[in-house]
Amino acid sequence: MDALYTERAFSLVEILIVLGLISILAALAYPSYQQYQVRANSAAAKVYLLELSSLQNEFIFENHSYTDRLVNLGASPKVAVSDHYQISITDVAEPLSPPSFTLQAVPKKHSPQFEAGTLWLNHLGQTSENWND
Repeated sequence: MDALYTERAFSLVEILIVLGLISILAALAYPSYQQYQVRANSAAAKVYLLELSSLQNEFIFENHSYTDRLVNLGASPKVAVSDHYQISITDVAEPLSPPSFTLQAVPKKHSPQFEAGTLWLNHLGQTSENWND
């Protein structure tokens, strides 16, 4: 009768081996996940800069000059952008002919994006060196 009620359980050594294997797999996968996050956040920032560039082109047709204020363009960044980047419009040259602007996405100091560097896009469609990374 005791044979009918015996239970099979894992030993402590078996549990420790499984936990060790899971730890090794997690240690190998985590850096790849971090790199994926950096690339995804960078891609979101690039898309947002391209959207702002398009809005700047619409703005100049309506107002005959570019704006240096994001609020005038009416586009708000996604969380992936605003959490990791400070977005700004710089180098708006009103008196120049033709007018110009540069859009910048500067990584925030304590963000994983900090090592990736600043992204920028100007009125001619020129981009930063790290744009294609």
